[in-house]
Amino acid sequence: MAIFRTYSKSEQACTDAALLCEMGLDAVVVEDRAYGGNILGATSASIRIELPEEQFAEATRLLAGSESTTPRPQTEPAPVP
Repeated sequence: MAIFRTYSKSEQACTDAALLCEMGLDAVVVEDRAYGGNILGATSASIRIELPEEQFAEATRLLAGSESTTPRPQTEPAPVP
């Protein structure tokens, strides 16, 4: 397992990990605060998704599709005869 992506909010990390797991990847959310925080506040607490390295490309592709902010084309309703 290797760090795939880091987050500032656990909610987003959990949402992304759920999507990846649903698509068959082995995503795990690791939150350092759950293990007692960081050492003397020297670094900020880390929230991250870890995956096997061979799944990085597929995870990147899946999350890129879920983050799309491009508006979808509007379709015209079919005319009623």
